[in-house]
Amino acid sequence: MDREEILSFGTSAIDSAVGLDDLQAAVYELRDRFEVTHLAYHTVRPPGSEGEPNILLGTADAAWCTRYIERGYVSIDPAVMEARKTALPVNWDELDRSSEVLKRYFKDLDRFGIGRRGYSIPCFSAQGELGIVSFSADHADDDLWRRFSHSRAPDLAFLGQRLHVKALSVSQKAHPVPRLTPQGRRLLSLLAQGHAPKAIASMTKLSIHTVRMHLDNAQARLGCRTKAEAVKRALDLGLISTNLRLILVAGLASFSCDGPLNCILDIACS
Repeated sequence: MDREEILSFGTSAIDSAVGLDDLQAAVYELRDRFEVTHLAYHTVRPPGSEGEPNILLGTADAAWCTRYIERGYVSIDPAVMEARKTALPVNWDELDRSSEVLKRYFKDLDRFGIGRRGYSIPCFSAQGELGIVSFSADHADDDLWRRFSHSRAPDLAFLGQRLHVKALSVSQKAHPVPRLTPQGRRLLSLLAQGHAPKAIASMTKLSIHTVRMHLDNAQARLGCRTKAEAVKRALDLGLISTNLRLILVAGLASFSCDGPLNCILDIACS
């Protein structure tokens, strides 16, 4: 492993990336050059935050990435929990694995071939946004793993920081998040719960005309044709309560965009 050559390649590949696909390709190449089993990067949004969903790049099987997202593993991943509390690399060997939930999580890691040992390295943007770069391997020998991981962690920390800043930059350029007013988010959240504009007006002590104005404004900012589409897009972007997303996710998954759910919301909006 030629450190200078890898660092030069990594720096160039990351800095020249124009989109997340370019960064994904760089992650694959860096995995091979560092000779690790898997390499991954993802952002960690604060609990209850609104905005873009987490960015996830990695070399693991797509089925694992889907499982990680769908099962909400980012909220229980012990490496993520530790990374929230420290700026130092997190050694998976030292993580708590005692609870049944964590036992299932680590069993999944093994089942999907992620690697039994690993390090997760926190990265921070200038605004304090957290990202994590992780690498894994299957070394059974403790001394071999110690030398292997210690030789790679510093360089991956350097490249990971660069990757984190670049990923946030290209993601924001490619998918600018619409800005809703606080009142617009509040009223759109109530609409998502199934309340009609007249009921919302009564609940918020606003006139029906004011409620409709804020909802129309939110719809326009989201670039949607109907209130139902506006609710769905706001949920997808995390602009309204994540708790509401959990309430509606089953319904949104079961109905197409022009199906019964839209009809119900469109009726409520009238």
